[in-house]
Amino acid sequence: CAIALVASVSGGGRCGGILVAEGATSPFQEAAAMMRAAMGKVGFAAAGMALIVAARYQWKVGGALRYLAPVSLALGIAMQLIWIDDATLAHRITGPAFVLWLLVVGAMLLSGRTERLFAEFTGRDSR
Repeated sequence: CAIALVASVSGGGRCGGILVAEGATSPFQEAAAMMRAAMGKVGFAAAGMALIVAARYQWKVGGALRYLAPVSLALGIAMQLIWIDDATLAHRITGPAFVLWLLVVGAMLLSGRTERLFAEFTGRDSR
């Protein structure tokens, strides 16, 4: 949908911090652009809140996750800046940082490392 929206836009203008087309932009295109921006902000902020909550559990579990917990907390807090349009520099840092965080955690999940740490933490077999 995002690709179709971009393909339908002829030029790049700004209206209230949201990219819209110049000239003959239909009301549908403008509404779609505003909804895309709003849902992107909601999703990014929700992911940041999840990182804030996860940081506490990462700290408690220990091991390699204990080193990741402060990064998760700082990134989660920084991700809440998505609501401030003037913080565009922060957006350009937190977006790629979140992707890097996802890659690191994904690698830990693939390796089974987090599952072993959780099993040790809870005293249960993780299978």
